[in-house]
Amino acid sequence: MLLKKLFLNLVFPEICVSCRKEGSHLCQDCISTIDIASASAHIPANSSLNGLFCAASYENRVIRQAIHAFKYSPFLKGMALPLFTIIISHLNFANKPSFLVKIWKTAAQDPSDSPTFSFTTQDVLCCPIPLHKRRLKWRGYNQSEELARYLAAFLHIPLENRVLIRKKYTQPQINLEKEARLRNMEEAFDVVHSEEIENKIILLIDDVYTTGSTLENAAKALKQAGANQVWGITVARG
Repeated sequence: MLLKKLFLNLVFPEICVSCRKEGSHLCQDCISTIDIASASAHIPANSSLNGLFCAASYENRVIRQAIHAFKYSPFLKGMALPLFTIIISHLNFANKPSFLVKIWKTAAQDPSDSPTFSFTTQDVLCCPIPLHKRRLKWRGYNQSEELARYLAAFLHIPLENRVLIRKKYTQPQINLEKEARLRNMEEAFDVVHSEEIENKIILLIDDVYTTGSTLENAAKALKQAGANQVWGITVARG
């Protein structure tokens, strides 16, 4: 696998989507130009979310370029890693709820140095916003799930990608105005095997929070199915 990766990097080198420098899909120099949010994001008083973390602003040119290349042509699945690091930078500084502080401190430990590094709470799950099967077939992967995989591994918590499902095909949110976005996502999600999330805390992962319609409707479905808390985490806020 390593030799294959080295060969592919030699023949098809990764190029930064912003500055075009070889070496990665998003280079450290360009990442350094992104203003990372230092606090959690504001949510409406009647939100289905318990809280929201958005790592950066979608107004940032580098963020927009990276997310667009992640979701659309050239469909850079490997963009998940640099975008994940941006999320981690944000969570490192942001005010976190007590359960996430505990997970964060444990994740930062070196298991070879700490005999107490056995903490993997089954009460907290990492859940990506699902794609409809038509959209998944078109893109080839779920960008939110790719981010969630990295975050779940980093925090040592389970990834739950089977319970929340998208039950209707929706138009791409990027093409819609605010009111249309809200209508587009109404009753878009359902929960199966609700026993898997009953009384659990859910970290709900997506790429961008704009009107909030996607995360809000997904969080509503999760809570109606028995989830205790739902916290949104995204790369950017539009």
